Amino acid sequence: MTLNQWDKYHCYGLVSLSFVYSLTQSFLPIVGFSILSFTALWISHWKEIKNLRPPGGLANRVTLIRLAGLTTLMLLAFRISNQVLSLLLFVLVLMDGLDGYLARKKDQRTTFGANFDMETDALFVCLVSVLLISKGLSAKWILIPAWIKYYYTVFIDLAGLNTVPEKRTLFGATAAFIMFLALVLAFVLPEKTRLILTISATILLTISFASSLVKAVVLKNRPRGDVKETK
Repeated sequence: MTLNQWDKYHCYGLVSLSFVYSLTQSFLPIVGFSILSFTALWISHWKEIKNLRPPGGLANRVTLIRLAGLTTLMLLAFRISNQVLSLLLFVLVLMDGLDGYLARKKDQRTTFGANFDMETDALFVCLVSVLLISKGLSAKWILIPAWIKYYYTVFIDLAGLNTVPEKRTLFGATAAFIMFLALVLAFVLPEKTRLILTISATILLTISFASSLVKAVVLKNRPRGDVKETK
């Protein structure tokens, strides 16, 4: 199974679960599916990354710890205070920068690692968003950032734009980081401040995906002779 195939199955699965969530208001199916899906990702690509040192790569292990920490916190979210939850989620956000640093420092940058990191980031936004709803800290509009990445991927696949490589941009990375902080701080901020911050972050994230969609459409329709290779 290629990374593109896994990404497609993963996103279609989570889009399907968005409908399940709308009926059950439970995030447990999302957690369960994500554990199984990421396990399948590692198993199917183990031959590719097993020769990294340590096996799997240090950066990928840090991302794996982030993923394990996220799913564990979701299961314990109602047994710990919002203050402690916010602090632990913030640690996971800081670790997001650590895995990228280690990948560059150890010269272990791989397509697998980049994809694994990006999908872990997307799941962070999804799960923390639905957790805010479950705790009564946000209205259902927060489901926009929760599902936007998965609906975006499914849409470009159905629209035949999946041949256009997905690339991270500075604006996209910045919007994602602001979204992370907004979600983490939402557990401890006053209601009005929390609302302003999360809405602002959602707008930025939506603009980022809308921009990516426009670029994908333009690149798809541009004659091959007009496409210039960039470094």
